[in-house]
Amino acid sequence: MKVVFIGTPCFALPSLVALHNSTHQVELVVTRAARPQGRGRILTDPPVAVKAKELFIPVMQPVDINVNSSVDDIFACVPDVVVVVAYGVILKERLLSTAMHGAINVHPSILPRYRGPSPIQTAIASGDSETGVTVLKMDQSLDGGAIYGFCTTRIANTTTTAELSRELSGRGADLLVRTLDNIEREGVSPVPQDNSIATFTRTLRREDGEVAWLDSAIDIYNKWRAYQPWPGLYSYVGDKTVKILDCRVVDENCASPVGSVRFTGDELFVTTGQQALAISVLQVAGKKAQSAAEFSRGYPKLLDLTWGTRE
Repeated sequence: MKVVFIGTPCFALPSLVALHNSTHQVELVVTRAARPQGRGRILTDPPVAVKAKELFIPVMQPVDINVNSSVDDIFACVPDVVVVVAYGVILKERLLSTAMHGAINVHPSILPRYRGPSPIQTAIASGDSETGVTVLKMDQSLDGGAIYGFCTTRIANTTTTAELSRELSGRGADLLVRTLDNIEREGVSPVPQDNSIATFTRTLRREDGEVAWLDSAIDIYNKWRAYQPWPGLYSYVGDKTVKILDCRVVDENCASPVGSVRFTGDELFVTTGQQALAISVLQVAGKKAQSAAEFSRGYPKLLDLTWGTRE
């Protein structure tokens, strides 16, 4: 089939490469415009644009993909299907109905669970032991289109968002190609979702990374796994903001008040609502990352304060 591929970040790369290496023909890649990055604010193409150019696939980077001129350019390719993987913009009806087989999306959850923009982070922060990836036919709803298929994967209790994203992007790419093969050869139809059991995620905010020390150490650790690299996990301590860069759960219940800290061995131990969180690497906002030992020497007064409170 002739494909127009729409996507932006690294998550979309395995799907683009898998389609390029398949019997299907990627006629055009549509991705976001270059944006300033780094201290030098240098205009940098998104990962999908870079990869498409390496593969010698024509690239289109519209300011607004939904305007008639952009849709007309996509329609000029006469695609059999539009494939969308993590583009980051809601597509309107005219674009979704441009191709013979409509638009197909790769979504990193087992729908109808975790519709919306942050399914991977939400699954990890919730402590889920299983998730997956779904290929669906897009409509105007939020990830509510009919499902072509899905596959599942386990989430280890140490898995981070970056690790799970890499795994799901690969699994999604394989499932995408199989789905297009089945549509082309067998004319398979998608199955409607059960909207009554749908759950939704939202766009993450910086404040999601703030530690609530009354939570259990396991819940805090799950948020640390989920929120790397952004928004990260942090705590207010006096007049400082301290980022937690590496930590683990300690199976102990302390008599000391929640948010109190002690330095033992090579780690800081913070009392939580249940068990303790051992922190080995942390960073005061605006400063370099430090080991717990370096932090305890450089900021000894912060060890006497209750973490999670501001001056």
